[in-house]
Amino acid sequence: AINLVNEKIILHQKFLQEQTKDIQDKIRENISKIEENKKLISSLQENNISLKDKIRECTAGLSFEEDIKKQIVTVENIISKLTSNVTKYKKEMNFYSEHDACPTCHQEIVESFKLTEIRVKSDKVEESERGIEQCHNTLADLREQLNRGNTIHQQISEYQTQIHKNEASIEAIGQFIKQIANESIALKTADKTISKNEIESLNRELADYNTQKEKIIRDRHIYELGTIFLKDSGIKSYIIKQYLPLIWLL
Repeated sequence: AINLVNEKIILHQKFLQEQTKDIQDKIRENISKIEENKKLISSLQENNISLKDKIRECTAGLSFEEDIKKQIVTVENIISKLTSNVTKYKKEMNFYSEHDACPTCHQEIVESFKLTEIRVKSDKVEESERGIEQCHNTLADLREQLNRGNTIHQQISEYQTQIHKNEASIEAIGQFIKQIANESIALKTADKTISKNEIESLNRELADYNTQKEKIIRDRHIYELGTIFLKDSGIKSYIIKQYLPLIWLL
């Protein structure tokens, strides 16, 4: 039984060595995964920093936007005013073309005056229409600049979306690293607990067998001594002489 226990201890120690090696290999593999994922997190964080720098640059490029919007409103107001003037001047031109006398006071309108007024109003119409055309050209330029701002807004939105994706990936990778770290801790704890408990159990079993062995050896030694004494004729005679009278007295 003792040899059997010793064999069990040897086999179990071998098993524990193999188990420990497997656990250590797994822990090393986990450490490698953790380091790889930490590098990935660093890469994503650096990418986010770069994207945020780009967003700041784009935002700085949008400083003109409010000013452009104000200019557009101003130009649109000018166009509206000039258009009203054109309508008024044309109406006045039609008046002088269609009337030789004032409809209200019936006073005759001098022909030379009519021609002068028509010419002046015509010049003002042309001037106003040129102004309207220039305003429309200016308005087109301003709106084109504003459209470039919209493109910048779209680019900023794309950068922000990528940042959110990176942050989600960083969170997921962090959870994965935490899971692997906990697994490694559990493997270390399990390895120590199993080794300690199993070896202590086998050592207790071996100690019990050694105690039994010592008792058996001691008892056998006593029996052997008793056998030797009983085989010795001198001892037998001594015992008979010593105790036979006492036996007869009983």
